[in-house]
Amino acid sequence: MAEAAFASAKAALSQAEINPQRTEVRSPVDGYVTNLLNLGGILVAPFVRYLFFALVILIAVRFVAGRLALGSMFANPPLAEAALYVCILASLVAFWI
Repeated sequence: MAEAAFASAKAALSQAEINPQRTEVRSPVDGYVTNLLNLGGILVAPFVRYLFFALVILIAVRFVAGRLALGSMFANPPLAEAALYVCILASLVAFWI
């Protein structure tokens, strides 16, 4: 019984060693994978990084705008804040390489 289990495990090991040699990843274009962020084993797409940094910038701008009481300049402050977030995000996407 033990010999059969050993032989089975040995065959599984040899198959596991062969499988990576048969694996080939191809791309339709030449080049390198870039612009990826790895946080503790989690792969984050570049756009998510832009969203995060736009939010951080928006929080800083909100703090300054609150200190200067700029919210009274807008008829609809939440809409103005959303528009500002979109502008910050668009700037990051357009100018951050």
